[in-house]
Amino acid sequence: MWLGSPQQLTKVNFSEVSVASARINVSETARNLGVIVDSQLTLSAQVAAVCRSGYYQLWQLRPIVCPTLVQPFISCRLDYCNSLFYGITDGLMSRLQSVENAAARLVSGARRYDHITPVLQELHWLPVRRRVDFKIATLVYLSLFGMAPRYLAADRQLSPTKVVVSCALPTQGHVSSKGPAAAMKTNALLLQVRGCGTVCQLI
Repeated sequence: MWLGSPQQLTKVNFSEVSVASARINVSETARNLGVIVDSQLTLSAQVAAVCRSGYYQLWQLRPIVCPTLVQPFISCRLDYCNSLFYGITDGLMSRLQSVENAAARLVSGARRYDHITPVLQELHWLPVRRRVDFKIATLVYLSLFGMAPRYLAADRQLSPTKVVVSCALPTQGHVSSKGPAAAMKTNALLLQVRGCGTVCQLI
């Protein structure tokens, strides 16, 4: 699979590569740990797969309409590796949100054209974009306070004076809080929230 912008990919004019004595066809997508990565890194293929799987599960659960079943089946699909969805286009995010909206309507009995925000609030479900933000902020919180694996906790620090989280990426050197999504989301949290002693207090 070739990775690049649309302009760069148009310059690639062959569809297979030679590896030892074999010839490998170039693919537009590749799957790694269940996540489908496309050649332009838009995650459009992954979003399509999540939506397809989510709607299929909702169709299967329609005769049951049990909140304790609907919520786990849909949430596990929307939350799996969802930190990768940070920065995707609004159109792709709205497709993911439509799956959660459909699940909320199924559970609550709301009609198709009812306003969905009160329904999500009543169910205590975060919108998909907020779920992504919360996942990133939680991972950084765990890293800062020594509750995450070392590969996540490395090169993260909290400045007591400026209350700013900075991240050092091995391939790019030191990056300020305006760089990675992890630093941006954690810096957006209130000081008293970041001072919580446990994850339960954070939640």
